[in-house]
Amino acid sequence: MKRAAVQEASLPAQSIEAITRRIAKATAHPLRVRILAALNEAEMGPRGFCRRNSDVDLREASRQFRSLRDLGCIELVGRKPGRGRERLYKATRRAMFDLSSWQAIPPEKKGPVSAEVVSTYMSRVAQAADGGTLDNRDERWISWTALQFDERGWSEFIAAVESAFARALQMGVDAPLRMVHTGGPSIPVTVGIFCFESPPRGLSSEAEHQPTAPPVSFDDSFIGLRSSKALATPMRIRILVELNKRPMSPRAFHSRFGGGTLEHVAVEFRRLEHLRCIELISEKKGQGKGGVAERVYRAIRRSLFDVEAWKSLPVSLRTEVTSITLTTFVERIAEAASAGVLDGRDDRHLSWTGMHYDELAWQAMLLQLDGLFHLSLRIHREAASRVAVSGGAVIPVTVALSCFESPQESAVVEEATLRGFLEEPDELPPLQSSFTNRLRH
Repeated sequence: MKRAAVQEASLPAQSIEAITRRIAKATAHPLRVRILAALNEAEMGPRGFCRRNSDVDLREASRQFRSLRDLGCIELVGRKPGRGRERLYKATRRAMFDLSSWQAIPPEKKGPVSAEVVSTYMSRVAQAADGGTLDNRDERWISWTALQFDERGWSEFIAAVESAFARALQMGVDAPLRMVHTGGPSIPVTVGIFCFESPPRGLSSEAEHQPTAPPVSFDDSFIGLRSSKALATPMRIRILVELNKRPMSPRAFHSRFGGGTLEHVAVEFRRLEHLRCIELISEKKGQGKGGVAERVYRAIRRSLFDVEAWKSLPVSLRTEVTSITLTTFVERIAEAASAGVLDGRDDRHLSWTGMHYDELAWQAMLLQLDGLFHLSLRIHREAASRVAVSGGAVIPVTVALSCFESPQESAVVEEATLRGFLEEPDELPPLQSSFTNRLRH
């Protein structure tokens, strides 16, 4: 027996060290993460898992089920009635990481785990879009923005995120208990909270640019907090998104994204300039005699909405805003992963979960995210002031918050399971559900 195996065998079965090592092994393979996610939602065996995941080979699924069983992360609970009597398993360990267990995972294994968190989240988003629930409510939250913190600000925000996510889980316990007495309707919801280091400016196409003539207040730099009139057409939304990445002319935008005639695109640019959302930074002379000058613009405001601003947005534009928000968020994650910073900090936060809320819990969760959103803006301002005085390091940060209605048929974590998440025995480390990856600070 190898020395490491001897050392592990000598550990008490329920010691924090032993459990941490088992969790680290369980999550070393991305398929195991998917299996744990599924078993935290429902009891099933390899065949049932493959029916839900047609891209997975049954033999490979069976092998990973056995590995998880041997690691003590899942257990056999019975057999399915009928022909073949398929074995059914449930999860006994949750692939969630406190700081020590996350650090125990080799760096090269962290990427697949984070990728699985993001991919399962986007699968839930796709389900909600297909089911017509993503933008179904006047009050819902889907946003992301690029900010800059210092170390003090980072620590403050991560602590607030941890508290907000714990509160989200607790409401998933409290709401079903209330509904037993009130008989109120159940709302399947998806809550996602993401906070990670952004890629360095030189490696990212997303420019966190400082306008030459900044607005009176930082909040005023976000269109949705100022006026939704600028976002009267889908094209204006896309122009703002692209100009927040890089300066661009109407001609360059038209050649890459289309949008009708060049003249129409140029008109939309001029309207955004008139609304003080973009500004002219240079003018290139046209080629040849009588060539038309090419005007290059950059954005001085971004499209970002709190709950009240979202409610004021025309219904016809909400789907477009949501689509662009999520598309550009995935682009940002890909950039951070490529630059090696997505998992660069041990205390970053990637989490999502599905639960049943009642109306009271729904409103409370929106208030939680509203508070986090405005806290992130405050920390951005305060960090800039501190860095200006102390000369300390700046951390480029991406913050994404979401709370939307899930389709009725979407899998959710039941109240009894959530209660178990929140009431770990003292001798066990704080672990979290397999479709979340919350790293404690």
